[in-house]
Amino acid sequence: MKITWEAEDIRGGRIVGKKGREERWLIIRLEDGMTHKYALASMADGMVICEGTADHVATRLNDSGDIPVEWIT
Repeated sequence: MKITWEAEDIRGGRIVGKKGREERWLIIRLEDGMTHKYALASMADGMVICEGTADHVATRLNDSGDIPVEWIT
């Protein structure tokens, strides 16, 4: 099954990952008072990557093949 992420799918608190990979990533929302940005935070060590718009994070998730953990079987 192929999942295609769109900007409206990106929301803080959502956990993503891949089947066969233990590491999970948490979508986090970053606020600077004026704009809404998002990023991915590793659930293993807290490393934050992919800071940007919802479109940017959606593209990253599409490229990496990560899906919502509730869909991993």
